[in-house]
Amino acid sequence: MFRRNGRVPGTRSSRVVASDVIIVRVGEGTQREDFSVHESIVRPRSEFFANALPNAPIEGTSKVIKLPDQTPKIFRRYLDYLYTTMLPAGTIEVSDQFVQLSNLYVLCEKLVDVGLKDVILRKMVTLAQERYMVLNSLAETVDIIYNGTPSYSNARCLLLDIFVDSGTHTWLPADWDPPKQFLRDLATGLLMKRPFPTDSSDSLFTCDPSRYMEKEE
Repeated sequence: MFRRNGRVPGTRSSRVVASDVIIVRVGEGTQREDFSVHESIVRPRSEFFANALPNAPIEGTSKVIKLPDQTPKIFRRYLDYLYTTMLPAGTIEVSDQFVQLSNLYVLCEKLVDVGLKDVILRKMVTLAQERYMVLNSLAETVDIIYNGTPSYSNARCLLLDIFVDSGTHTWLPADWDPPKQFLRDLATGLLMKRPFPTDSSDSLFTCDPSRYMEKEE
C-alpha cells in the first residue's frame, strides 16, 4: 500500500486520496530509505507525527520527517500495519515472533502510537498463552524492550510476568548479559510471588545448619 522512493499507490478511500503525501526518511548513510506515506494515515495514530508535521521542512512539494535512529525494515512493518491492519506474519520460532513484535513495539514507543502498542501486547499475550511450552529464550526480546522503553512500560511488565509465571533457568543462557534493571525487576517479581515458608525440611527455618557447612562435623 506504500512505496519506497516513489508515489503512493492509489486507494479506494477518498480520505486517503485527498491526503497530502509526506516523505519519512528512515535510517542514515547507505541504510537510509525514503518512504512516501499519506499524512492522514500516520498523523491521527501517532502523537510524534502530529507534533512534527506542522513544522516539518519541505522538499519539492512534500513535507519530510526524519527518523535517523530507526531502521527501514522495522518502519516498513509499521506501515504494513497502518495500511492493512495486519501484524507481520509469524515465523516458525515463537521467540523470533517476539523479537519482531518487540522491535515494532519500540518503534511505536518512539512514534507514540498507543493503539498499535496495545495490539502488539495483545498478540504477545496470545503467543505466551498458546505457545509457552515451546518458548526457549526471550533474551533478545528482553534486551530490545529494556533498551527501548521507559521503566513504566507495560511491555516490561508483560515480559516479567512471562518469566515469573512460566520461565525456567534455561531462559537465562550463560552467554547473556541481561539488563541490570531486568534482573532487579525479575528478582522482585519472584520474591513477591514466592509462597510463604512452611515447616518442611527444605525450609531455612527448620533445616539442619550442617547443610551450609563446608566441613563435616
